[in-house]
Amino acid sequence: MIDMISRKLAIQASTNAANAVALSTTNASNLTIEVARAQAAEAALATAGFVTASSLGILPDSTTDQTAAINAALAAGKPLLLDGSPTGAYMVSNIVVPNGATLMGTGRGRTVLRQKAGSTGPVIANATGDDANITIASLTIDGANVGSANIGLDLNLTGSWVSHANMNRFGKGDPRNAVYDVLILNATGSGMRVQASGANYFDRIWTMDCGGHGFELLGYDSFYSNLDAGGSGLCGFYFGPSFANNRVSNIKAWYSGQSNRSTYGQGLFLNGASMNQFGPIEVQNSGATGIYLKGCLKNLFSSAYIEGPPGYSATFTATSNPLPQAFDGLVLEDSSSNIFPALGIFDRGATPYSLRYGVVIKKVSGGCAWNSINAHIFSASTAATVTQGGNSYGNNVIWVNGSGCITQRFDSSWFPRYANDSAAATGGLSIGNVYINSSTGVLTMRIA
Repeated sequence: MIDMISRKLAIQASTNAANAVALSTTNASNLTIEVARAQAAEAALATAGFVTASSLGILPDSTTDQTAAINAALAAGKPLLLDGSPTGAYMVSNIVVPNGATLMGTGRGRTVLRQKAGSTGPVIANATGDDANITIASLTIDGANVGSANIGLDLNLTGSWVSHANMNRFGKGDPRNAVYDVLILNATGSGMRVQASGANYFDRIWTMDCGGHGFELLGYDSFYSNLDAGGSGLCGFYFGPSFANNRVSNIKAWYSGQSNRSTYGQGLFLNGASMNQFGPIEVQNSGATGIYLKGCLKNLFSSAYIEGPPGYSATFTATSNPLPQAFDGLVLEDSSSNIFPALGIFDRGATPYSLRYGVVIKKVSGGCAWNSINAHIFSASTAATVTQGGNSYGNNVIWVNGSGCITQRFDSSWFPRYANDSAAATGGLSIGNVYINSSTGVLTMRIA
């Protein structure tokens, strides 16, 4: 009996040993495969011209200040890949991206640059106003609520056409920088700021919980698409006086005005912007106004949807009571020749509605003229449309359909003018200074 047990134990031990050898061989084989894959990936990146951060000892350990190392790698001239980590972050103060450089991560959820305590200035910025052909992509910029007005990504492209051409390897005047697939959060200033020269490309960029504007856009002649601004302290999108001749499509601003609703708090605020084209826009739960135009000319909004907050607040405290005191859908102040062919303005709550006015035409100095608005407005608590500051509807065209209300406002001076009734077609009806031809239905305007 003992011999039988001994033989069984010996057989089991032999089997276990064989299995252990096989497992060890398998693990070694798997390890060899993983090493080979890593080496192949490194070789492929090297062939493509990239240098990986890990190969330079730059690690996302969430502790070590990697600013100098990253800046040195970018200054060396090769594209830098921040290979990142699913849990760690690269601790930095101010990353400077020079002319022609590429800074790329391996995805927003993996590559995170986090600003370290005590830092001032932007987390990432370009080197000079003449920079061109910069690429920043596939990463997250975390301002970590450091400083008082630190911008997440700041691109200053204020150089002249000639200076850009001198910096550009192709000798062309526009800088043609590209930023895409980037998340920017917790900046104490604006999430992203862009100044001056054009032909830049911005796509798939999110800003969240930034203390300033989500996007502060001051440049001209560039492309902006698929942008999302959430929980901004000031405006979701601020378009300054130099914002002109841009193409903007598929953008959304939500819960803007978390820290300031007296001056800002708009989903979109166009302050002197002109001759831009805007594609689909959604504004949700803004703190002050859905879309505000001040001193703006010749902007085209192909479609816009403005949704008011679900309720009304008599007082405002950003943290404890984040509902606006009053919400207006679209405000035009001293702005002319802007076109809104498809505008929807709705209050999503129950009474008392937070939507005060659907459309406001407002004069402070120059007044508003030649604007064209086709709007569906629902649940405006005071009026669908209103004029302020002595501005009449004048030669603005506003068509409103909503909540059982159909309003048409136009200026009769647009119609053909005749010296008297006999100069027009025979027959008709005179109402005030407007002549209606009963035969043709044509409206005319008397001169005398």
